[in-house]
Amino acid sequence: MSTVITVSSSPHSLSRLEELNRATGDALRAEGFRVRGLPLDLMPESALLTGRSDAPSLRWARRLLNDADGIVLITPSYEVSGSRLLRAWLDLMPSPARRPVHAVCLGSTQAQSSTADYAVRRLLTDHGAHRVTPTSFLFDKWLTSTAEGWDWDPRATTRLADGLAAFSRELNPALPVAA
Repeated sequence: MSTVITVSSSPHSLSRLEELNRATGDALRAEGFRVRGLPLDLMPESALLTGRSDAPSLRWARRLLNDADGIVLITPSYEVSGSRLLRAWLDLMPSPARRPVHAVCLGSTQAQSSTADYAVRRLLTDHGAHRVTPTSFLFDKWLTSTAEGWDWDPRATTRLADGLAAFSRELNPALPVAA
């Protein structure tokens, strides 16, 4: 069973990003992957922003990364190349190298959608990633908070499923391609 870590740069537990993190983890588990979550909001900002890689939570994050077969990053793309928190974390982690990496980005404009794949791919390859699958960009208006949880626009469901299918095939090339 392959292990995938989901790295979420959500600012709080009731956000759209956390809903994406939950849905991503559920979808990967349904495909038979072991999923470990890495919430960046639990990392000490002082260690991240000053580059103190000896902090216990960052040592734990490195162990998770080293044990992972694949990585999914869940990040807002309101800033061109993801959240500052994600960029600071990547600076302190070992290279993803040959592990497949998939980014799930959330934004609000067509311009953010157009630049998300290029910007995140560039960020990841600059950090040594060799196997970056196309980014899944979802518009934030596609996820609506309700009293019962979240209402998903069908386009969001499709886009996330398609991106995770490509990531799954990259992680396990023996998987069939969906028609």
